Amino acid sequence: MIFHMFLGKAVKLFISTGIVTTLVFPSSIEQIIGGWNKTEVYKYLSKDRKTLVMKSLIEKLDTNLTVITSGGVYQFEISTNHKPHSFVEIVNGVGDFSFKLEKDSRDYSLLTSKSTVQVINKNSNAISVNGKKVADKVVLPKGSPVFINGKRELF
Repeated sequence: MIFHMFLGKAVKLFISTGIVTTLVFPSSIEQIIGGWNKTEVYKYLSKDRKTLVMKSLIEKLDTNLTVITSGGVYQFEISTNHKPHSFVEIVNGVGDFSFKLEKDSRDYSLLTSKSTVQVINKNSNAISVNGKKVADKVVLPKGSPVFINGKRELF
């Protein structure tokens, strides 16, 4: 899986107790800042400092992770899930707006491009996209799961 990440924009990452999650960054990791303690998450940084391996040590975990590299800052919202990400290559997202329609419902349209996802709200009331209220539209980095009104719709 490839996460096209925008610097400074947090993306959802699923880990589990049974499978390790491997994150490969485009540049050397300088600092790892996580909202957990040593009894909650196992982490290992490779010798080349570009690969971070993680595994939850507890069943229920909702926290955050900030990884500072020589090339920028990457932010994650981490949760345990029975379908975790196993291998994720992190690439810097580029604003690509040549969208194609993935899903069209009564409440929203879901569009994707090479590196971005756009959710357009069709209602007068806000919808929830990855836990945040969206009144009109939102552009997200491609690769990370997209939840709309609590349901996993993409990735």
